[in-house]
Amino acid sequence: IDRIGFEAFLPYIFAEEFVAVVFLSTKSYPKKFSEIFDQLQRAALSVSLNIAEGCGREGIADKRKYFVIARG
Repeated sequence: IDRIGFEAFLPYIFAEEFVAVVFLSTKSYPKKFSEIFDQLQRAALSVSLNIAEGCGREGIADKRKYFVIARG
């Protein structure tokens, strides 16, 4: 992962595509749903951010921690 960079890491690519789908899908809904869609957007973004963070960590245990959070 470190040698290729997280941008080429397949789970990161899928997570970024998921973020795009979530943001586009929730963009035009009525304001009364804004809280739930805000939470969905933040959760989707969190996956890719945790993968990127994990890729930047040195130790295996540290990497695993972020990947497990992203998977959750």
